[in-house]
Amino acid sequence: MVDRVSTGIQGLDDLIDGGLVKGSVTLVAGSAGTGKTLLSSQYLWDGLQNGENCLFVTLEEEPDEILLDAKEFDWDFEEYEDKDQFRIIYLNPFKNSGGFADRIRSEIEHIDADRVVIDSTTVMGMYDENPGRIRERLYTIIRMLRRNNVTAIITSEIPEDEEDKMSRYGVEEFVADGVIKLNFISIGRDSFGQIEVRKMRRTNITNGRHELNIDENGLSIGEEMLDLK
Repeated sequence: MVDRVSTGIQGLDDLIDGGLVKGSVTLVAGSAGTGKTLLSSQYLWDGLQNGENCLFVTLEEEPDEILLDAKEFDWDFEEYEDKDQFRIIYLNPFKNSGGFADRIRSEIEHIDADRVVIDSTTVMGMYDENPGRIRERLYTIIRMLRRNNVTAIITSEIPEDEEDKMSRYGVEEFVADGVIKLNFISIGRDSFGQIEVRKMRRTNITNGRHELNIDENGLSIGEEMLDLK
């Protein structure tokens, strides 16, 4: 039997055979504002409620901003920081270009993390435009996460004019164990958040696009929607 880790997103576990495969790395991709950071925060909050230790690595937003946004949903991560169950760190892509994997591994070991989020790998291209080096760093980070047996989510921003792609660099979706895509569809004046599970190793997934709702409790999955293109 495959060990599973709950996502904390109401309805999502039902689409992926009960949860993420323990020890796997899942890519969450989407254009700006589709809910990648919110999904990541909700996933870590769920882990803390289950007694797990969690690490949030941000390469873009300041930690204080992420913590403030989380409090809008009554998720007080700072309470768990004080207990050494949760840690959030900012890695500057211009100062840490050669040591991402080593720094993240050190933080994982420091709190004996069970769940890890890296948000967002897109920023890695800001300091290095060489596709080969970017891909190698991504490979290195994902291999490190697997070796440390954490259940991880990494995010990637897709340019709005390239929404047919799965990631910024075209490699994350191949090395990750699972791919979840977030997007918006607009019909007239109405916009609908959507979520689609594109792949998940060792998992029977429910295909198709599903409503992605947001309320005071965070994200949740609604009824399946038509793929309107």
